[in-house]
Amino acid sequence: WVKSGSISCSSAGRALPTVSFPIVILPCGPGSEPVGQLCVPCPAGSASPGGGECQLCEPGSYSAGSGNPNCTPCEAGSYVETAGASAVSQCLKCSALFGQPTVTTASPGSSSPSQCVCTSGYYLATLSTGLPTCVGCDSSTMNCTTPGESLASVKVLPNFWRQNANSTSILECRVSDVCVGGTVEQQCQKFHTGPLCELCV
Repeated sequence: WVKSGSISCSSAGRALPTVSFPIVILPCGPGSEPVGQLCVPCPAGSASPGGGECQLCEPGSYSAGSGNPNCTPCEAGSYVETAGASAVSQCLKCSALFGQPTVTTASPGSSSPSQCVCTSGYYLATLSTGLPTCVGCDSSTMNCTTPGESLASVKVLPNFWRQNANSTSILECRVSDVCVGGTVEQQCQKFHTGPLCELCV
């Protein structure tokens, strides 16, 4: 930054002309902020990429220790809901929430337990207690190759059919070419519907 300043001097009791000059103040470096005439390191839980005012880490990230230019995203499979996290331990594991290891997040930096999803090969279901759980897919009838599948979104393989999006019962079709696979909305060949896709429309 540049500020203007001035100085006045006297010699033998006589005032000399006032001299004006710029005062150059160098900006603070990354990871610190100006406080008065000093540069002070950002405290844990905050960061300053350009040496300006330190900002709290957003939910989904943390800053351990002082003087950090950037906040660190929580790793995939964990989350933190509050701003200003100051330790990686504040990133809570999805696996602890579900009580099983087959849980992750779609990407690092998650800020809510609602972003926890089942890993590939599993789909999300709800227990009778109301708690979420990850259920292993039957690879002979179901396609669960991408993370984040739910019971409603899980796809059946070609030649198989299920009644609705809440059904876990999967039946083999009697006429294979009318069951093309996919979600409940996609599983029947065009112009086919009903049980085992055997009704024409």
